[in-house]
Amino acid sequence: MNILKEFPSEFIGAADVAAASAGGKPCRLTVKAVTRGTARDQKSGQDKDIPEMSFQGTTKRLRLNKSSIGLMVHAWGAETDAWTGKDVDLSCIQTNLPDKTTGEKKLGVLCRPARGDRKPAKQTQQPLPPDEDMSFDERLIPE
Repeated sequence: MNILKEFPSEFIGAADVAAASAGGKPCRLTVKAVTRGTARDQKSGQDKDIPEMSFQGTTKRLRLNKSSIGLMVHAWGAETDAWTGKDVDLSCIQTNLPDKTTGEKKLGVLCRPARGDRKPAKQTQQPLPPDEDMSFDERLIPE
C-alpha cells in the first residue's frame, strides 16, 4: 500500500513531482490558469492570499512561491493571462524549512519556464521624459 495515496491532496507536492519525474528530469506541464487561492500562514495563523497555478491534464494545482513567480515574470511578464498555454518544468528542491516530524530540511517544488519557452518579457515601462532644466548627469546624481 502506498500511504501517500491514503491522504490525497488537491495540491502538487514534492512527492508528486518526484514520482512523475523520470530519472531526475523535471516534470513538464502546460499552464491552464493562474488564480488566487488562500493558505493559512503558519506563523500568524491567519489566512493569506497566494497564487495557484492549474495545469492541463490534471486537477491538482501548485501553490506558487516567490522564487517560481520571479522566474516566470522574467520570462513572460507580470500579467498571468500571458502564462496560459506555456510549458513549465517542475522539479524538487531542498528548502531551508525544517520538517515538523524529522527536523530535516523539507523538499519543495520549483516551477520554472520550460527550456525553449524562456523569452524575456518585453519591457512596458516608458522612459522618463527629459527634464529641460537639468542635464542627464545632474538627474542621476542625488542631492
